[in-house]
Amino acid sequence: MIVRGFDGWREEYHIGPTYLLDRGIAAFLPRTLGERGRGFRGLLRQPRHRAPRRDPGPLSRFTAKVRPLLGIDDPEQARSAMEDYRLTPARLALLRVPLLVLPGTSDRVFLIENARALFDGAGSPDKHWAERPDSDHRVYNHSHAKHVLGADWFTDRLHASTGVPPPSSMA
Repeated sequence: MIVRGFDGWREEYHIGPTYLLDRGIAAFLPRTLGERGRGFRGLLRQPRHRAPRRDPGPLSRFTAKVRPLLGIDDPEQARSAMEDYRLTPARLALLRVPLLVLPGTSDRVFLIENARALFDGAGSPDKHWAERPDSDHRVYNHSHAKHVLGADWFTDRLHASTGVPPPSSMA
């Protein structure tokens, strides 16, 4: 299953799973679960939750999206609960799953220095850094290359971990 990003689903990303399908990997793309809506909140919100109120503060957009996910109405309680998910250096060092990082050097949302620090601190023995010069946060200007790299990387690891060879048309 491929779950869309936290800030919404752009049509540009819908093409990404077709690269997996071309490699013999099934991909399921849910549009919404529960209440219909846009972005992560609409995807994961359960019908029993009402739409979150806008709360003030620098993390208001973020907490407005995680409150229904966590089942917490109070913005401060949601912020506090998210501390359980804080990625500390100690937790990052415990990461052992394959890791692919495709940062854009022009990303102003998540600076490349931050991406590099996470990559360097990750304990995974299988990690790949694929920096995209002149790209923004979503690497739109290298979309095809991004999707090819991601699909090839994922397919290689899936086949290696299962012992199932790729379809003969792919070998």
